[in-house]
Amino acid sequence: MTDLARRPALLLAASGCLLLAMLALRALEAQWPPLALWAFVLFSLTLGFGHGALDAVLLLVQFEPHSKALALSAAYLLCVLLAGWALSWSVPWALLLLVLMSAWHFGELHSYALWARLCVGGASVMWPMLVAQGAMAELMQSRLGLGFSEVWRIWQMLANGWLILVMVCAVGWVVWRFLKRKKFTANVSDQGQESASYHHHNALWAVVEILAILCAYLLLSPLLAFALYFGVYHCLAHVARVQRAVKSRHALSFARYAMAFTASVLATAVLLVLLWWFLPSAPWLGAGNVFASQGQILQWLVVALAAVTLPHLVLVSYSAHWLGR
Repeated sequence: MTDLARRPALLLAASGCLLLAMLALRALEAQWPPLALWAFVLFSLTLGFGHGALDAVLLLVQFEPHSKALALSAAYLLCVLLAGWALSWSVPWALLLLVLMSAWHFGELHSYALWARLCVGGASVMWPMLVAQGAMAELMQSRLGLGFSEVWRIWQMLANGWLILVMVCAVGWVVWRFLKRKKFTANVSDQGQESASYHHHNALWAVVEILAILCAYLLLSPLLAFALYFGVYHCLAHVARVQRAVKSRHALSFARYAMAFTASVLATAVLLVLLWWFLPSAPWLGAGNVFASQGQILQWLVVALAAVTLPHLVLVSYSAHWLGR
């Protein structure tokens, strides 16, 4: 059996296993509702901040001398500190900023075209506002507190605009493929056929990713679906991408790689602790207003992820050529 013949079978088998896993998680969450929150906390504190800690490696391998990399690392940490301090004053707007950055950053692997990047990148943060509004409203009101009405309206408009973009791109792609096959197949060169095949393959995987994310939000609660996408897919894909680039370019010894990663993890842990101490005194909590511990944990992670994502997405975009497509 050829590789092309194997791929549909492998894709079908992987899809079946993924579906069974999500159904099992749905049954488990029905028996233990806190599963979503603790999965989000676990993935964020391990794979989430772990994949962000690899930014120290990206700085070390791309900037010489090492004093320049250290200076940029200090600027990176200062940016995180200032962003965390500023965003802690308003969790609703921190959440909106995180949504906007995620819509751009999660499409990094599809940056060959702006439309593909926005369609794929926006799927994980726009689908829940379209297919799980009730669950999203309950989550935001019960766990994140008041003050989300304006952010909710903006997020809803963004989700509707994203859906229109996806539909327009889907129709445009189908029409383009039809016209190209009908009029230009006989005259296209081998190089043109290879380019068309490359873009067709990328478009198919973009569709698969968007539909897989939709299925996750239809089967699971919004927080659990996002936790799985962020931790299991996005973070692991980035870790593999960095390790592959470092190994193929022989850019860094294992000792320096481990040292940079460990230092970054420790710095991240210190920043998380500082943010946790600061949040209870922030004005958005209101006088005498004490949130449940689960709500405070979620707010803490929203602010922390937004603060870390800001310099992270800039560095990853800058490193796109070094990392490879």
